[in-house]
Amino acid sequence: MKLVVEMPAAWAATSDGATVAPGVSLRIGRFAQLPLNLEAWRDAWVFAGVDRRQVRVVGALDRTTDGGWPLGLVVTEVAGRRRLHAFYRFLVYGVVAVVEGEASVFDAVMDEARNVLVNARPNLGTERPRAVREVWAGFDAPSSAPGENEPPISVF
Repeated sequence: MKLVVEMPAAWAATSDGATVAPGVSLRIGRFAQLPLNLEAWRDAWVFAGVDRRQVRVVGALDRTTDGGWPLGLVVTEVAGRRRLHAFYRFLVYGVVAVVEGEASVFDAVMDEARNVLVNARPNLGTERPRAVREVWAGFDAPSSAPGENEPPISVF
């Protein structure tokens, strides 16, 4: 499973997201099962690694993605740096994307970043096979004469 984000050509892809602009980065988390307490989930991400007293919430909004999935957006400021957290909810799974950078540079790209995040969609597929038939997909069935590999008919 992964979050599919259509990144503008000016963004440079990284292993965990992208460089949006000099000093502004996008990090995309991993899919995880949603907790029962969604507010605690948001708080854990918003306040991770910072002193709660230094975090100023600039704005928060619940909406949907362009595909109709629930999305929470939270903009915070900590010591001159702004962060935009995007909290995606896909059925029983959730994933978080974070855009972070120095306030003046962040403000210049925030609208573009928000539009990209609102346009993101899930790819709920997996690399692991879901059924035995997927393991053998693409292999040819053994060729044999008609009736040679058929089980005998039994009558009770």
